[in-house]
Amino acid sequence: MTKLNLGCGLNAIDGDGWINVDAYDGPAVDVIWDLEVVPWRLAGEGANLGKCKILPLGDGEVDEVALIHTLEHIGQASARFISFMIELYRVSAPGAIIRIHVPHPRHDDFLGDPTHVRPVTPQMLELFSKKANLAWQAGGFANTPLALRHDVDFELQHVEYILDERFSAHERNAALDYQFAHGFNVCREIRMTLIVIK
Repeated sequence: MTKLNLGCGLNAIDGDGWINVDAYDGPAVDVIWDLEVVPWRLAGEGANLGKCKILPLGDGEVDEVALIHTLEHIGQASARFISFMIELYRVSAPGAIIRIHVPHPRHDDFLGDPTHVRPVTPQMLELFSKKANLAWQAGGFANTPLALRHDVDFELQHVEYILDERFSAHERNAALDYQFAHGFNVCREIRMTLIVIK
């Protein structure tokens, strides 16, 4: 079972088949690799083989992926982000679980970091779902059918919004829901789970 902690930074996931990958070396990193360089063979040009474990990244070989505060750093150019998603799909096994944590795009944690190049939301990730693409097509909506266009299929299974500490103790009510939907620094993080459909 191969599990990838992509963009791990200083936060390794130890044991149970996890391989920690980052573009920069550090104590948590097993494999040094720029995730925007595809394909993810990790055993040739671009990889630091001194840090490289045996890492089979053929088609459908990865069972679980953690992208914990990684996706917002990927692909300043849209084509790079789409290439990342295509490669993520290629290496993932059918039914693979992709766990994603990103800062909410209306929180200072997102806005204050110059390395954050794109907001990542559930609505954006649904562009990579064939089921959603077909529903939009049937309804005549203008959403970009990235799943159909690039033959990838990620089903959004779970979305959780983590409120900023200033709001986390408050009981949900209409005023808080309005702030949540429209305000800044109300929601700190979005946690999402994708399932790979093949």
